Amino acid sequence: DSRRLIVNVPPRNLKSMIISVAFTAWVLGLDPTKRFLIVSYGQDLAQKFARDILRVMRSSWYRRLFPGARIDPAQGRFDDFRTTRNGGVKVESIQGGVTGFGADFITIDDPMRPLDVIFEHTRQKINETVLNSVMSRQDGVGAARVALVMQRLHEDDTTGFLLQRQGGKWPHLRLPAIAEEDERVEYDTPFGRGVFQRAAGDPLNPAYESLEGLRNQEELEGPYYWSGHYQQRPMPMGGGIIKPEWFQQVARSKFPEKYDMVLQS
Repeated sequence: DSRRLIVNVPPRNLKSMIISVAFTAWVLGLDPTKRFLIVSYGQDLAQKFARDILRVMRSSWYRRLFPGARIDPAQGRFDDFRTTRNGGVKVESIQGGVTGFGADFITIDDPMRPLDVIFEHTRQKINETVLNSVMSRQDGVGAARVALVMQRLHEDDTTGFLLQRQGGKWPHLRLPAIAEEDERVEYDTPFGRGVFQRAAGDPLNPAYESLEGLRNQEELEGPYYWSGHYQQRPMPMGGGIIKPEWFQQVARSKFPEKYDMVLQS
């Protein structure tokens, strides 16, 4: 029912398989007239999504479940294919042109690479492309469903940019690798209401990554990258270098008589 959604998930937790591949194939199975635009940071990654969708839709089990969803052999380019009902999927990189294609669903999957966030002008260019170019591909102003799915990379990555510019329009699902507080997320399915919940300190998917394994990864990554990539809560670059807890209040009576260094800022 939501026309906007931001999902932040740690790496290697199947976010692209769930949203870019499985969700797309499922919607086209239910309604083969729907049109999808899937955008990612690179053409190779975007094309991989398209190949995976086609692999699902051409499988025997999918054809049994959704007999009305058929790929049009005359419109069968793997990066821009159509169904026999004139729905379909077009994939494109964030740098590529997305003109000339209107969509009912727009999926923005990892629009930035970790290297892209280092330079402000690169971040700004990608964010403006998402807002002014990709979002304009809706069939009707504000009509499409738009989902942004990514791991957090920077305070001003595409998630941060959209939340700052249009925060009230974007429901935000943030799933850190290790819960920082008790979590409860309710959702509707064709089979009824579902609930995902976990306590503070629980890993996101213990069957896949144990708490011990995640803590080891945290030690390897360091606080800056761990906070963004895994906890989906990016900190300022300085926050990984100078920590607020290092600063303490000291009574004047305990001041030293002589200082080795005086730092003025």
